[in-house]
Amino acid sequence: MVITAADLSAAMEERANAFKSKGTVYFTNFQKERKHVFKDAILYEMAKDRIVPGYKDAKNKYHRSMKELTDLEKYMNQEQAFFHTVPDKVQQQWQETTLLNAKLKKEYDAKEGTLRGKEQEVHSTFEALKVENSKHQMSMKKNYGKYIYFTKQEKLYREKASLIRSNYKPDIIVYSEPLPNAVGKNLKYEGRIPLKRMPKVKYQDCTYFILTDISGIPKNGTLYRVHAVRDGAPVIQGKANVTEMVVGYKEDNASNGKSYWKLNAEEAKETTIKARFYKVRNVAKKAKFENDQNAALNGTYGIRKSKSYNERSNAVGKAMSRLVDANKDAPNGRLIRWEDLDENKLKRNDEYEKTVAELEIYERGLSLGRR
Repeated sequence: MVITAADLSAAMEERANAFKSKGTVYFTNFQKERKHVFKDAILYEMAKDRIVPGYKDAKNKYHRSMKELTDLEKYMNQEQAFFHTVPDKVQQQWQETTLLNAKLKKEYDAKEGTLRGKEQEVHSTFEALKVENSKHQMSMKKNYGKYIYFTKQEKLYREKASLIRSNYKPDIIVYSEPLPNAVGKNLKYEGRIPLKRMPKVKYQDCTYFILTDISGIPKNGTLYRVHAVRDGAPVIQGKANVTEMVVGYKEDNASNGKSYWKLNAEEAKETTIKARFYKVRNVAKKAKFENDQNAALNGTYGIRKSKSYNERSNAVGKAMSRLVDANKDAPNGRLIRWEDLDENKLKRNDEYEKTVAELEIYERGLSLGRR
């Protein structure tokens, strides 16, 4: 099993999505807590309302009525100044508003009267509300700090994933479980089909494993061009050069005098085409990755979803997690491979320490109150 640049980019997008989900939770909690955070002046009014139920409602109604009456009288004065008269409808509205205002003032004064002599109770309730308010404010700050942290992390991982897609070919290997350094019968073509199960043909004392499907080749001496890999050819980065061959079935005679058709090679030429010996899980989307490198910068690239960690071997899962962390901190969009980790001294506990330190910064000094 190997990890390619495409796998790494997809895993970084998955990590970004995880941070986004966490950030959404903390932002929701922040909004909930913010509704319970008030300034001291509002808390004091809330304390009065707890001692005398209905006090806050009576005060608000009276003040709204006063504003409406003041605005109405201002309008009437303007009418009188310009037209020397006030419409009957406006005068009637003023009379009704005046009566309602007087009624609301009476109710408000009654609540105020009930409060007289209860200053100590109001103060004690106010202090209790301040303690409760402080708890909500502390929770609000913590949730907001975590929301900011996770939002920044989401943005960082997405940017790094985009840089990898834009600057590197998708099949670049960044991690590989041990693979032989030469082609052999136990290698699996595309990580699936063992070479020993493929047709073989000899040419100039070398054995070749034929990659092309030749099951339909007729046994009549016709020659065909096929792709093959030479047994013993060097394997670099999980790939080996493909050999183009001319093969066909040739009639031969056995020792008992009977003839049979034997696969025979007439020509072999090594090419620059590479045969992969690791899994390519979605060729179509991998090709899209390669073709859309520029489009990725504009956010139009469709992310290829990689296998989840529980479908990988434990070693590959750990390697992927560590590579994701390392590439998040890589400078200038550099692609960090597995062999670069020791060189750069990238350790996962450093990530934890950064997380704690950054959260502490956001949780200190935030002053967000409801107005």
